[in-house]
Amino acid sequence: MPFATISETAKILGFRSRSQLYQWIDTGRLDEFLYLDKKGRKYLKLKGLREFMTANTVPRSNGVFS
Repeated sequence: MPFATISETAKILGFRSRSQLYQWIDTGRLDEFLYLDKKGRKYLKLKGLREFMTANTVPRSNGVFS
């Protein structure tokens, strides 16, 4: 699966909610992974996203990013 919705991406990465991802999108931190379709729906490219998040956040012991 090369792209996923924000909700799907949050579940895949182990976030409790989508809010952290939306904050990163709003500040431009995920611009290289963001894709907008013709209707304006937002998707994130999954390839390399976990590595990017790991490098730019502090993972908790249970595998969830904070």
